[in-house]
Amino acid sequence: MPSTSQKRPAAATLEVTIEAASPGHGSNCLIAITGPITVDSSPDLRARLLQCLREPKCEGIVIDFLGVAYIDTSALAVLLEVFKAARTLNKQVHLHGLRDRPRYLFETTRLLRLFEKTDLNTPESESSS
Repeated sequence: MPSTSQKRPAAATLEVTIEAASPGHGSNCLIAITGPITVDSSPDLRARLLQCLREPKCEGIVIDFLGVAYIDTSALAVLLEVFKAARTLNKQVHLHGLRDRPRYLFETTRLLRLFEKTDLNTPESESSS
């Protein structure tokens, strides 16, 4: 008997777009993610986030989740690792656009409180009070 509940989306590709620090978002690098973050895509995401975090011109990273409707626990593990690396480098990790399942996982695991939340539509001076 086939299952009617879908646990994980089919092998959709994850797209990661990185914008270097610019006047639009201060000294933070903007990383926009589109697609599901699963055990299959999280190793590449991990490598790209850590690489961006190590860039000297980026004082922190803003991860935009508006294009992400599904994450599994491997995404949480990657983001925890990135958070720890950021603390070691005296940098910050900001999350933007969490909704639906990704927000639910962050809230139920109480990991959301570790990350700075930001609104990409407000000037940097207003969001860093």
